[in-house]
Amino acid sequence: MTQGGERREKKAFEPPPWERERFERLGRRAEQERRTEAEPGAAAPAAPVRQQPAAARTGPAETVPAAEAGGGRRGDADALFEILRAEEGLDRIRTDTLSTWGGLTVGIFGVVMIVWAAVGAARGGGRPLALALAVTLLCVGGLFTAAGVWLAGKGLKRQGVL
Repeated sequence: MTQGGERREKKAFEPPPWERERFERLGRRAEQERRTEAEPGAAAPAAPVRQQPAAARTGPAETVPAAEAGGGRRGDADALFEILRAEEGLDRIRTDTLSTWGGLTVGIFGVVMIVWAAVGAARGGGRPLALALAVTLLCVGGLFTAAGVWLAGKGLKRQGVL
């Protein structure tokens, strides 16, 4: 907290170093699109297209017009994030698959805990300690099962199955 009720100014968004070049390209692309939308009768500039050297590129081959200059403003951050989300579709599918299978694993573990609770209560012969442990195991198993079903359902919804 600051003293005297002063508020610190928010820092402008700065992409991580490994994404900086990508953000700059997207900012230039968005700026050029904005310029072309502002001039409805103007045709696209016939600028030469250069390709990045193979050592600098990490993804598929992309072309960047040489005439583009400048970067995106802070207001363009949402548009840039939307473009990045579209480009990262494969990573999201992998994450959703992991959450689905992880949820199913946690849910199965919870069901096993519930079965152990029932067996422990039956073998306990009505002893108070056995019943207390069985109820505790039943509650924890129920929570694991509920969390597993929730996580698997969320993963399946994001994949479009549910």
